[in-house]
Amino acid sequence: MDDGRDRHARHVRGLVAAGDVLAHPGLSARSRLRRLCDIAHAAVDGHRTAVVVTEEHGAFHIDHHVGPPLAEDDETFDLTRLNAPGVAERLTRREAIVVGGGAQPLGRGPLALSPMTLDGDLWGCLCVEGDPDGSQEVDDLTLDTLRGLANMAAHVVLAEQLRIDRAEILSRELLTEQRNRRRLSNRLHDGPQQILVSLRMRLQMLQSDAPAELAAELGVLADHVSAARDELRALILDLDTMTGHDVLSNALRSLLETNSTMAAWQSSFHADDGVDDVNEEAQLTIERVVQEALANARQHAQASTVEVRLTRTDGLVTVVVADDGVGLPAEVSAAGTGHGGIRAMHERIWLVGGTLHIESGPGRGTRVVITAPRHA
Repeated sequence: MDDGRDRHARHVRGLVAAGDVLAHPGLSARSRLRRLCDIAHAAVDGHRTAVVVTEEHGAFHIDHHVGPPLAEDDETFDLTRLNAPGVAERLTRREAIVVGGGAQPLGRGPLALSPMTLDGDLWGCLCVEGDPDGSQEVDDLTLDTLRGLANMAAHVVLAEQLRIDRAEILSRELLTEQRNRRRLSNRLHDGPQQILVSLRMRLQMLQSDAPAELAAELGVLADHVSAARDELRALILDLDTMTGHDVLSNALRSLLETNSTMAAWQSSFHADDGVDDVNEEAQLTIERVVQEALANARQHAQASTVEVRLTRTDGLVTVVVADDGVGLPAEVSAAGTGHGGIRAMHERIWLVGGTLHIESGPGRGTRVVITAPRHA
């Protein structure tokens, strides 16, 4: 009786923990699946537990497992059981099944499978292997636990697939947008900006030969032209995020130096070794988001110092943009929904599998933390 209560308690704790995993904002799909696998293993107290996903051609492969290490023969045996005739069809029908495997090798137990299915699509399954000695049976409670956790895992896989699909669309749109922005910035630089530069020089020449009263008026006009030229330079900078640098650290350093010159900041930059090992999509997205963060600081922060730090951990790159300015309102920095530019920053990073976190408050400055996979 006590054992039954303990098992039901583990079942409930597992589902609650799985809900926390799904709600965690900073986890990748792979991390969510691995944590769900760990939770399932603890909840059912299985010999081995695994998340298995389907490949494009319909075959299964083991994405993550918990328990005794799988030798090559063990993995081959499991995949043979998973790819046996009729298994995929039963899983597609949302059946939780137990596969014995016929001539079972020594040390292998029965395999319980619960499908990861949504809207009739089979994304994979959550598997638990019973004890080889038969001391613990794969029963209804085990299957019920797996059903609940497998349903959560299916939502993780589907959300990741939707993210990948949207990221592919975004990548094409981003490249098109960058080309259009570059074209527009070039036209503004070669046209209106040069006209303003020439106009200011002409006004200064006229000022030197004009009577005092007229010279003063010409000086005011020249100052207005200079202000317009500076505004146009800022617009060109915001439009053109393609720095021309082929590595991430140089690109971000260039963005910081350009913004610092315009805003008269004291700035500092640090980059760890190895941070430049990123692909084009990841670099372009990070550049765009950092440029938006620096533009926000330049236009609104009233900061005197700005720091950019670039670090690497495992397969991730993290960029921190910090200033000592007036800070953002709490509702904007916390939710990321109060400002169109910040919303765009959140979406861009999410679509390449990363996260954006903003720490700010009135009088406390702003700290933007961008984390993204090096190979989006």
